[in-house]
Amino acid sequence: MRRARHHLIRIAVIAAVMSVTYASAASLNLAPVSLGAGGSVVTPCDPNGVNVSYTLSADNVTQITVFDIEPGCAGGELSVALADGSQASIGEAGPLTVSATSHTLTFAPQPISYDVMAVHIVIAGP
Repeated sequence: MRRARHHLIRIAVIAAVMSVTYASAASLNLAPVSLGAGGSVVTPCDPNGVNVSYTLSADNVTQITVFDIEPGCAGGELSVALADGSQASIGEAGPLTVSATSHTLTFAPQPISYDVMAVHIVIAGP
């Protein structure tokens, strides 16, 4: 008999907890929100890429010249980042507006040349 009473008490507690949870959930005011995703093809202004050359002072990269820029990139913004072996940025230059097929940008800070493991060039737009 004692065991049956404990069992009934457990059932009553579970029922009470469930009714409070249900009542709380029933009182939530949720508004419908639309969710969407999409994509589009981005056509590069220079599909065959660009070339670069560096200017050094002692062991530091002071400038980079980006050349062989396609005329279709005119009006876009050119930015350059130099990265180390872990792809962390160690020098940045730009942005500047593309107005020719060649541009020279100056770095601040000026990274040590042997730390440069990658060059990231972005032309945003036009």
